[in-house]
Amino acid sequence: MNAISLWTQPVETPIGPMVAMATKRGICALEFELPDRQALLAHRMGHHMPAHQLKTGCNDHLDGIQAWLERYFAGQFGDLPLLAFDWYGTAFEKSVWRLLLEIPCGHTATYGELARQLNAPNGA
Repeated sequence: MNAISLWTQPVETPIGPMVAMATKRGICALEFELPDRQALLAHRMGHHMPAHQLKTGCNDHLDGIQAWLERYFAGQFGDLPLLAFDWYGTAFEKSVWRLLLEIPCGHTATYGELARQLNAPNGA
């Protein structure tokens, strides 16, 4: 099996420092730079992407992530470009992530609401 190249880049946000990750197909992770969160992320990447090679720096998908996040946290939703994603997770997680993309910027939904929409009453 060929190793998947996984680029990592630190990003600063108003809610704390984070790490963004992307493959050649799109963003696959955005996680806080806290040791427990990074350990969880490493575990998830090892599980869903056992053959991966970490690379520091930008690829096409990470190139503008800092500016994208700055606009997002400033509430400038109208001019946010669509991001490409490369999701690694269970079928249920992927269905939740697809549903999250349907929530308009600036709106919220509870875990319970999402679970009901997915017909998964215990999914919250």
